Amino acid sequence: MNVNVLLVSKDREFAATVQTCVKEMPSLTVEVVPTLEVAVVHMARQDFGIAVVHVQSREGATQLQRTFSDRQNTTLAVPVLAVIDDGLGGQLTLELMKDGQFECLTRPLDLGRLAFLIDSLTFKRRAGWMPGFTLANQPRNGAAAVFPRAETEPKDTFLYSSASMKRLVAQVRKIADRQNTIIITGETGTGKTHLARFIHNNSCRRQGKMVHVDCGSVPENLIEGELFGYRKGAFTGASQNYEGKCAAAAGGTLFLDEIDALSPAMQCRLLRLTDEHVYSSIGIVEEKKLDARIIVGTNRNLEHEVAAGKFRQDLYFRLSVFELQIPPLRERLDEIRLLTAHIIASVAAVDGTEIPVIEEDAWQALESYHWPGNVRELRNSVERFMAFCRNGVVQLEDLSPSILRHSKRDLLGVAGEATAGFSLNSQPGASTPCGSQPSASGSWIRRLSPQITELRLSRDLGEATKIKEVLRAVGNNRTRASQVLGISREALYKKLRKYDLLNFT
Repeated sequence: MNVNVLLVSKDREFAATVQTCVKEMPSLTVEVVPTLEVAVVHMARQDFGIAVVHVQSREGATQLQRTFSDRQNTTLAVPVLAVIDDGLGGQLTLELMKDGQFECLTRPLDLGRLAFLIDSLTFKRRAGWMPGFTLANQPRNGAAAVFPRAETEPKDTFLYSSASMKRLVAQVRKIADRQNTIIITGETGTGKTHLARFIHNNSCRRQGKMVHVDCGSVPENLIEGELFGYRKGAFTGASQNYEGKCAAAAGGTLFLDEIDALSPAMQCRLLRLTDEHVYSSIGIVEEKKLDARIIVGTNRNLEHEVAAGKFRQDLYFRLSVFELQIPPLRERLDEIRLLTAHIIASVAAVDGTEIPVIEEDAWQALESYHWPGNVRELRNSVERFMAFCRNGVVQLEDLSPSILRHSKRDLLGVAGEATAGFSLNSQPGASTPCGSQPSASGSWIRRLSPQITELRLSRDLGEATKIKEVLRAVGNNRTRASQVLGISREALYKKLRKYDLLNFT
């Protein structure tokens, strides 16, 4: 399902930047208008998922508040992200965030944060967003949920940004409306079911059901009846008639996952189903016509299975009209932030919990991990750190043990290279084996990994500067500063201690 984003700005350069950011996000389209007056006209004619409004002056902020003051008007009942020009002050941001009417972002733009907010707001729109519910005023410490709880996650969302996934989706769009059988291959947890649903939702059969059969989880003696159905009394335990999954998928798509788990006898039964689209229920002589597109999934290489004699060659040839391979997550680590942001938003909407801030060293650990369990493991990791993080901030120690072990090995590897010939017992002023002198402060960590230290120092300096700017703008009011920064008061005080700003005035 595509979501229309209404962008309100006269600044062409700003509009181009936002459009470029949104283009990397699937199922989103952008329409640009110059003023709020024009925006209201467009919203009356067309349904928009969210609005992104460029606020360039205090008058513009006043007009924004006045325009969206009547949220009972269903035309205007959409989430609004206000992007505020640098220099307008933190007080203006606070005014716009008051009562949860608007989500705010200040310039210069953090494109990662922009993409995160757009994705989160579009998800909330699908999940039943109502005026007054923003990402900044979510519940803390078990308080009642501020925004509606979604019962289910939207199934037609398929996120990607890497070049390999763009090529895959381009292939899908070419074949989605065809009736040919498709094989989806990929490691466990890469999202084969998700891709199958994406194909179904973009096909001419999207009005029908997608029926999912996990062939590996159904006992061998029951899989035939599960697929083709049976008549009452056809075998012991058949206490009533059962149509089967093939009949249930009529008009839609039949997705057979773990197709490699089928026995040779069952593979033989599938030959006519895939070739002629006919089958017979157990205990019934008459043949039935299958009115469904067949998609199969496997985490194995079926060509190798055929060569090993474990999978019928003729069935493989019937199935492999189109073959789509999902790359593992370790080959598209540039999608980690996009996928994590979406998972966080979905978990928060379903569980009624807050959206946390992820510290940069935690991000780096997530992006350097090899993810053997792929997207499924990523989702489990997100759910874990959302449960264990404190004060709405995800730190490195909140990540799963497997990620921490991997991150520790990486750090030790860097340290090992940097400390070759260096003794921790060296005294200040003493010459080390490599002929260098320890620093006067004894900060040997900087000598262990200078590149990492330099990056962290640069990041910390920028964060400390931003905090000081916000504190000045809000008159050193710590509560207001935490709201502007989008973090809890506890997280703010932690950062103030970290940067020695507790006495900042």
